[in-house]
Amino acid sequence: MKSIKWLDKNFELMILAIFLVIMSLLSFSNVIMRYCFHHALSWSDEVLLLLSGAVGVFLSPMCCAYGDKY
Repeated sequence: MKSIKWLDKNFELMILAIFLVIMSLLSFSNVIMRYCFHHALSWSDEVLLLLSGAVGVFLSPMCCAYGDKY
């Protein structure tokens, strides 16, 4: 029961953290691939764009709803 309550309170933060980690790793790996191997990942820009949109959609209502709590 405690884990369900914790997940209920922190679900948005966990999703945001996961998306930000994925975005950072994908961007870093794309830079390494581009400069070291002279071949960029063709799909990474679209994934980064979609994830940044999802982060914006999740982050904006959370900031408006909770105010200075975060």
